[in-house]
Amino acid sequence: MLSVGALQLSCFFAFSNLGMQSLPAGRASMLAYTTTLRIVLLGETVTAPLAIGTALVVSGLAIAILDQSRD
Repeated sequence: MLSVGALQLSCFFAFSNLGMQSLPAGRASMLAYTTTLRIVLLGETVTAPLAIGTALVVSGLAIAILDQSRD
């Protein structure tokens, strides 16, 4: 279990850094932090904390996208 967590964390940072080299930092971080949304879309059992977290993620993404469209 420790090796899976370490692999997940190292891949997250490696791909985040790679994404930030080829995308603007804001867009790369939006892609990185949609993990909760992707888990829900893939059929994970939705609990109340997961639903609240997903709603916060979607709200934050909407705010960030709308803010970027004004620039």
